Amino acid sequence: ITTTTTTSGCLPPDVVELVTPPQKLAAKRHALSESGPFSLVGALLLLLAAVPVWSILLFEALARAWKKGSLYAALSPPRDPDVLADKRAPWPFPVREFFVPVDGGKVRLGAVELADPDAEAKPLAVFLHGFPEQPFSFRHTMPVIARKNYRCVALTLRGYFPSDVPDGVKRYHLRRLADDVRDACDHLTGARGKVLLVAHDWGGSVAWAAAALHSVDKGGPIERMAVMALPPIQLYGANLSPRQCLRSLYVLRFQAPWLPEASLLADDAAVVGLVFTAPGIGCVSLEAEAEA
Repeated sequence: ITTTTTTSGCLPPDVVELVTPPQKLAAKRHALSESGPFSLVGALLLLLAAVPVWSILLFEALARAWKKGSLYAALSPPRDPDVLADKRAPWPFPVREFFVPVDGGKVRLGAVELADPDAEAKPLAVFLHGFPEQPFSFRHTMPVIARKNYRCVALTLRGYFPSDVPDGVKRYHLRRLADDVRDACDHLTGARGKVLLVAHDWGGSVAWAAAALHSVDKGGPIERMAVMALPPIQLYGANLSPRQCLRSLYVLRFQAPWLPEASLLADDAAVVGLVFTAPGIGCVSLEAEAEA
């Protein structure tokens, strides 16, 4: 699947119509011309949802000013990398695990490569996982792409174990993450190869940004990409609805200090386990279809 970036920054009409039913497209375009990518109802819902979030952020700012420290740092449970390593599931096929330097060597990203004695002679396919996932989520996808004669390497995005976890929100800006992808691709190919990106969910956001900033026509390594479960922002805005706003409120909730981490880690990270195992939404229930 080739990237669909155009000089105007918009998607070609034929691509848009593949995602948005043609009969609704004219209405969507009219709505966009009237109110932009976010409808009035959607904007009001987001503002209402933001009230408790900004209240918590204000409390965090006061705590920092009073104690000259972070409330999150004081209340967060300590990390134990050894315990995290023990909980990782084994790969169903031979892999090579290593680290890739990015950001001028300041950050290391964990990488998993499907074992292949002829990998160096093949074009590179880089996999970017979603939230709250890891490269292991691509255990069914990597062999499929490998059979297409690709060298398959799945990256662990910064902030996810075992990659480095730099301090500061600015270190996780989307542009920085896109640059991480470029740096990793250049390191893996010797700054001379063209790369296929395969991405899912939050990794899809990173892939769209990386393709816009570092495609081959801009001197970067990214030639082709396939993104799952994450449309480009133009299509997300064009299809935004009150129902989707409600479904996306977790994004605002995650802006609060400490509370998201506490809820995700509670009861041995039971909520994260549900993402993978709950009937109807869990990844486990889709494994047979993924195999097919």
